[in-house]
Amino acid sequence: MKRLLRDVGILWMLCTITWGVMQIRGGKNRRVELNRGEMYYSPRVSFAAAQDLSTYMVRAGAFSGRPTTMMLDRDDGIYQLKMVVIPELLDLPGARRQAEQFGRRVCQEFFNGKSAAVHLANDQLQSFELLVPATQ
Repeated sequence: MKRLLRDVGILWMLCTITWGVMQIRGGKNRRVELNRGEMYYSPRVSFAAAQDLSTYMVRAGAFSGRPTTMMLDRDDGIYQLKMVVIPELLDLPGARRQAEQFGRRVCQEFFNGKSAAVHLANDQLQSFELLVPATQ
């Protein structure tokens, strides 16, 4: 439990962005809001899948009432989860390792054997680092 709380704390620091900075244009992405967390999802992902992942993020502590943004997509049958982070926070000791551990836990617990990858992304939802590669 202590490890989970530490991991969630680091994830919160990594995923926190200024509320309102995120601007998704063109209407091609949809959004689920839950506990001040935003889960954007592409047309290739169902509302139900985005809602289920948002609910999981609340239980896991990632959507904990503080502004947090993520994106769920699916490409060639592989789920792609992007977690928006402030890149400078990745320089904190152990931050990248803990983000990777959280990403692996999401793959195991939520995606449960389905092919999924976890990315770190900027505030425009552009991936800048593959954190957990997809397994087939």
